[in-house]
Amino acid sequence: MNRQLQLEPVLLAPRAACFEISNGECYLSPEPHEVLLEGRVAWRGRENVFTLADLQPDSEHELLLRSGGEERSVRFRTPAEAATVEPRTFGGVGDGQ
Repeated sequence: MNRQLQLEPVLLAPRAACFEISNGECYLSPEPHEVLLEGRVAWRGRENVFTLADLQPDSEHELLLRSGGEERSVRFRTPAEAATVEPRTFGGVGDGQ
Protein backbone atom coordinates (compact mmCIF):
# COMPACT_ATOMS: atom_id res chain seq x y z
CA MET A 1 0.00 0.00 0.00
CA ASN A 2 1.15 3.46 -0.81
CA ARG A 3 -0.06 5.16 2.36
CA GLN A 4 -1.49 4.47 5.78
CA LEU A 5 -4.81 2.64 5.81
CA GLN A 6 -7.85 4.76 6.70
CA LEU A 7 -11.51 3.86 7.11
CA GLU A 8 -14.27 6.48 6.86
CA PRO A 9 -18.07 6.25 6.78
CA VAL A 10 -19.64 7.52 3.54
CA LEU A 11 -23.31 6.99 4.47
CA LEU A 12 -25.05 5.76 7.60
CA ALA A 13 -28.68 4.80 6.97
CA PRO A 14 -31.11 3.08 9.37
CA ARG A 15 -30.53 -0.38 7.85
CA ALA A 16 -27.24 -0.01 5.92
CA ALA A 17 -23.82 1.63 6.17
CA CYS A 18 -21.33 2.45 3.42
CA PHE A 19 -17.59 2.92 4.08
CA GLU A 20 -14.54 4.02 2.09
CA ILE A 21 -11.11 2.49 2.56
CA SER A 22 -8.33 4.98 1.79
CA ASN A 23 -5.08 3.24 0.97
CA GLY A 24 -3.57 5.19 -1.92
CA GLU A 25 -5.38 3.17 -4.59
CA CYS A 26 -8.32 4.48 -6.62
CA TYR A 27 -10.82 1.65 -6.80
CA LEU A 28 -9.30 -1.78 -6.27
CA SER A 29 -6.69 -2.63 -3.68
CA PRO A 30 -3.77 -4.93 -4.44
CA GLU A 31 -4.41 -6.43 -0.98
CA PRO A 32 -7.67 -8.20 -0.10
CA HIS A 33 -9.82 -6.63 2.61
CA GLU A 34 -11.73 -8.44 5.33
CA VAL A 35 -14.43 -6.65 7.36
CA LEU A 36 -15.76 -7.98 10.64
CA LEU A 37 -18.95 -6.66 12.19
CA GLU A 38 -19.41 -7.55 15.85
CA GLY A 39 -16.56 -10.05 15.44
CA ARG A 40 -18.08 -11.92 12.47
CA VAL A 41 -16.94 -11.68 8.87
CA ALA A 42 -19.40 -9.39 7.08
CA TRP A 43 -17.56 -8.67 3.80
CA ARG A 44 -14.45 -9.65 1.84
CA GLY A 45 -13.15 -8.06 -1.35
CA ARG A 46 -10.62 -5.77 -3.01
CA GLU A 47 -12.95 -2.81 -3.66
CA ASN A 48 -12.19 0.29 -1.61
CA VAL A 49 -15.87 1.09 -1.05
CA PHE A 50 -18.26 -1.40 0.54
CA THR A 51 -21.77 -1.47 1.97
CA LEU A 52 -23.10 -3.44 4.91
CA ALA A 53 -26.82 -4.20 4.74
CA ASP A 54 -29.43 -5.74 7.04
CA LEU A 55 -28.40 -3.62 10.03
CA GLN A 56 -30.82 -2.72 12.81
CA PRO A 57 -31.97 0.90 13.05
CA ASP A 58 -30.86 3.01 16.02
CA SER A 59 -28.14 0.56 17.07
CA GLU A 60 -24.42 0.76 17.75
CA HIS A 61 -21.93 -1.39 15.83
CA GLU A 62 -18.22 -2.25 16.03
CA LEU A 63 -16.49 -2.70 12.68
CA LEU A 64 -12.95 -4.05 12.18
CA LEU A 65 -11.09 -3.81 8.86
CA ARG A 66 -8.11 -6.06 8.12
CA SER A 67 -6.04 -5.32 5.02
CA GLY A 68 -2.41 -5.72 4.05
CA GLY A 69 -1.31 -6.63 7.57
CA GLU A 70 -3.00 -3.54 9.07
CA GLU A 71 -6.17 -3.20 11.12
CA ARG A 72 -8.53 -0.28 11.64
CA SER A 73 -11.67 -0.23 13.74
CA VAL A 74 -14.59 2.15 13.97
CA ARG A 75 -17.70 2.30 16.11
CA PHE A 76 -20.80 3.69 14.46
CA ARG A 77 -24.49 4.07 15.17
CA THR A 78 -27.24 3.64 12.62
CA PRO A 79 -29.87 6.38 12.76
CA ALA A 80 -33.42 5.71 13.90
CA GLU A 81 -35.93 4.75 11.27
CA ALA A 82 -38.80 7.21 10.79
CA ALA A 83 -41.26 4.58 9.56
CA THR A 84 -41.42 1.08 8.17
CA VAL A 85 -44.01 0.20 5.55
CA GLU A 86 -45.10 -3.41 5.21
CA PRO A 87 -46.53 -3.80 1.67
CA ARG A 88 -48.63 -6.84 2.63
CA THR A 89 -50.65 -4.57 4.93
CA PHE A 90 -51.83 -2.76 1.79
CA GLY A 91 -52.53 -5.84 -0.29
CA GLY A 92 -49.06 -6.44 -1.74
CA VAL A 93 -48.37 -10.08 -2.54
CA GLY A 94 -44.86 -9.87 -4.00
CA ASP A 95 -45.81 -11.13 -7.46
CA GLY A 96 -44.54 -8.06 -9.35
CA GLN A 97 -48.04 -7.06 -10.48
